[in-house]
Amino acid sequence: MFLICLVLSDAVLCDLVARIIPKECCIGLVVLGVAYQLLCNDVYSLLAGVCCALLAVIIMVVTPRLFCQDKTAAVGGGDIKLIAALSIVCGKLSAFALLVGVGSAALFALGSLCLKRLSRKDTFAFAPFIAAGISVLVLR
Repeated sequence: MFLICLVLSDAVLCDLVARIIPKECCIGLVVLGVAYQLLCNDVYSLLAGVCCALLAVIIMVVTPRLFCQDKTAAVGGGDIKLIAALSIVCGKLSAFALLVGVGSAALFALGSLCLKRLSRKDTFAFAPFIAAGISVLVLR
């Protein structure tokens, strides 16, 4: 679990500083997540995480293309890869972790828009919110 937190911290720092999530972080999380699920849980938890990862990727790729006028991705590719990798890490509880992470990002964006700190065209780092969802899951 320490290694997972270390790799996730690296991804968050890279996203905050350079707005890029390195693919090496995502690959490392997948490898560590599979090992964690097989050693600490069971195959069914791993399969649940993989299913949640696929569902999250489909939703985050298809939804903006259906509902956004400019047809650009609202969520970056690195964020989508990070969400998929962390779904494998979390296993059966990944839907809850994603809900907390995406919900906290939505509240931040809504609050920032209301306070006029962000406009609709501004972007912000999404990885810290994803990590917050995972943290709530780990600390439960």
